[in-house]
Amino acid sequence: MMYRNIFVLFTLAITAACMGPAGQDGPAGPQGPQGEQGEPGADGIDGVDGAGVETPDAAIAAVYPLALAQGRTGHFRVLGYFTDFSDSTTVDLGDGIEVLEVQVQSASSLHVKVNVSAEATLGLRTLTVGDLTFGDPEKGTGLMIGPTLQFSPNEFVAGESFEAELHTSEVIPSGTFDLENCVGLALTSVTRITAKRWAVEGTVDLAGALGECSIRLIQNQDTDDEVVSVGNVVITEPNTSAFNGEGLATGTLNQEAPTQYILLTAEADQVVALRHQVDAEAGRDGTGPALAVYESGNLEPLFVHDGSDRWVEFYNDTERTLLIAVDGQDVPEEGIDYVVQSEVVTVPDLAAGVPTTGRVPLATGRAAWFRHHLQNASFLQVTILPEEAQDLQPRTWIKSGDSTLHDAVGHFDGLANAGSVIFRVTDDVNAEADAMLQFTINVRVTELIEVGEDGTAAGTVSPDANSQPFLVTVPAGQVLSASAAA
Repeated sequence: MMYRNIFVLFTLAITAACMGPAGQDGPAGPQGPQGEQGEPGADGIDGVDGAGVETPDAAIAAVYPLALAQGRTGHFRVLGYFTDFSDSTTVDLGDGIEVLEVQVQSASSLHVKVNVSAEATLGLRTLTVGDLTFGDPEKGTGLMIGPTLQFSPNEFVAGESFEAELHTSEVIPSGTFDLENCVGLALTSVTRITAKRWAVEGTVDLAGALGECSIRLIQNQDTDDEVVSVGNVVITEPNTSAFNGEGLATGTLNQEAPTQYILLTAEADQVVALRHQVDAEAGRDGTGPALAVYESGNLEPLFVHDGSDRWVEFYNDTERTLLIAVDGQDVPEEGIDYVVQSEVVTVPDLAAGVPTTGRVPLATGRAAWFRHHLQNASFLQVTILPEEAQDLQPRTWIKSGDSTLHDAVGHFDGLANAGSVIFRVTDDVNAEADAMLQFTINVRVTELIEVGEDGTAAGTVSPDANSQPFLVTVPAGQVLSASAAA
């Protein structure tokens, strides 16, 4: 048996040693049955808790378009971020802009219709939607309210003519220009260049109101279909010279500039006096071109100097800057040189009941000025007499507020309202030059006693004050009867 086993093993070894290379794998056999399910694995390790996330604050994400036109109806959309828009959501753009309709398209979207007034202020606006805001004009953000008319250039100099182009935001077939807001500005020519461009020519009066103003173009005026287009322009200060420390202003008028302007600042309760300088050595006799004095925004001159050798004076009741026009007529080719002289004098107070002396140089246009302030409505008794030459009579001009109370030779008795009363004394005969009128003026003031609703009032008379005026209000259509008892 042992020998057989050895033989078999030996035969297998020889067979294996003599075997050829392995053949290709045969096809896969059919899948065997699924085995039994194994035991569950061990639980995994717990993960780390995530960080908490807060809901963002609501905000206005976008608004478009970002521009509206003055004097027009406009539309824009508002897109929100984490908003909850509803029918109760309010929209506001400030003064001059009326919200006509707010359509809620979703909790984060609105469609807004507004009407922008023709008087609405131009520039950026902050949009308010409920408790949210969009835009900050100080930082250059917000909704822009733009003009429907744009002038280029848009700055015009007072006292000069101008040429500009007018651009419109839409085609305007025709209309009427309203210049009421631009005091002193006039249009002399308006010519269409294209559908939305016009050539404009005009002038600005010397006393035109300075600063920004609105020019309006009205279509279908005074009808239900009236449409107003608005554009802003700026009127700047005129080109002027000024008086030097000696009160003199010099210049030369020529054919291209026959009028020149001088600036003068005067304080309240001062008298302004003007004339052309007298200088014999320089050949100046005090005559020259006419002078007209204006205040900005008032197209009527405050007073006019005819260019003679006399002074012209006027009382300045408030602090202001005056514009003096030196107006040459038929200026020759060589031009006209001028030297204008000015004096600004503060008006002295006149004490009641105290005789006050004064002097007026004759034939010069100068006057003596006084001022008295009344606390209440009063009865005035003004006495004025010359001191020496009786043929020279002082003429007294008395003004209270806007009313001239007296402008004649002789005494004045009358009523004056509370406030400043101005007295101007001149010679009535314009006597020869180099003479002097000396006078004494005395003002007595008696305050009015107002009669009460019961129709009674009490006062006191004395040898020094032998009369007492009373103020009685009488309704229209009624009769006044009065009596007095000691």
